[in-house]
Amino acid sequence: MLSCFKPKKEKKKDISLVCLGLNGVGKTSILRLLGGDQFEGDPPPTFGFNNQAFSFRGKAFTVIDCGGAVKYRALWEFYFDKVDGVVFVVDSQDQARIEESGSELVKLLSNPELKHKPFLILNHKKEESDGVTEEFLYKFFGLSDIIDREFHVLSTSIKDPTKIYSGFAWILNKTHI
Repeated sequence: MLSCFKPKKEKKKDISLVCLGLNGVGKTSILRLLGGDQFEGDPPPTFGFNNQAFSFRGKAFTVIDCGGAVKYRALWEFYFDKVDGVVFVVDSQDQARIEESGSELVKLLSNPELKHKPFLILNHKKEESDGVTEEFLYKFFGLSDIIDREFHVLSTSIKDPTKIYSGFAWILNKTHI
């Protein structure tokens, strides 16, 4: 008789991510692309944070787009306990700030609230063959030494979003519950 009662299916939760990186690296442009927004030119700087919601491969995403200016970076940690994963964006063309990006990434990787959460690292603005490579980032950021989480590094460009989609497919696979 009890077999007529079916267990209630749990509602699958949305994927919640935080998108981090220095100011001007392309975080907002990437998220606007994924959200299907039509835009021309560069978006204005992010002051504090913005929430971007979109559907990707049939799954709902909510991404907290955090401002990358120095004065906002201390606020990043307030979102860590609310997210399933991290998207970290590096400007491949801005070699003068690559060390600063690396310093911020090391802080994130050492934060206990982010332990075991997957990291998608986008080597962005890689339209041409110049700029830093994925291999350089692996070595420079010491990524081969990381054992407490999964991460994926991709060179991406707004002009050809194929690898952006590939990266979000990867993080969807790693965070899908």
